[in-house]
Amino acid sequence: MKNIIVGLSTLIIVGLMIYVALIGKAFQGGEAGKIIEDMKTFNKVKISKKDSSKENDELNSLKDRAGNSSEFKVSQNFKSKCASCHGVNGKGILGPDLFGKSSEEIYTSLIEYKSGRKENPIMKGLLIKIEEAELKELAEEIGSFKDKIK
Repeated sequence: MKNIIVGLSTLIIVGLMIYVALIGKAFQGGEAGKIIEDMKTFNKVKISKKDSSKENDELNSLKDRAGNSSEFKVSQNFKSKCASCHGVNGKGILGPDLFGKSSEEIYTSLIEYKSGRKENPIMKGLLIKIEEAELKELAEEIGSFKDKIK
């Protein structure tokens, strides 16, 4: 009796294997196989000029919001301490726009943030360990951004 059950099970399994092989998709990834086929033809699809111009507009918009790093050179000090919130060009991402402000305005604001007269926990935490000479350097650099534009 055991031999009959094992024989029938073997025939059923072999039959199912043949059936699946005839269908053809299981061994090539099933539905995922279609995705791979689509990926092979993806590079052959031409992008219309309309789509291309839309992508360029979106890319330029993103560059404007994040600050184009090639617009002008800034110090490593500014990049490490300020650029994450104010952008590489000072035009603001999360923080306010600093572009076009005078170095005196910037320096006064930095001192006020450091002393706590202006409330901002991020600025206070960042500025608490910075010496006033370094604050003056940062203010001078930020104040010169408008002059660096070509």
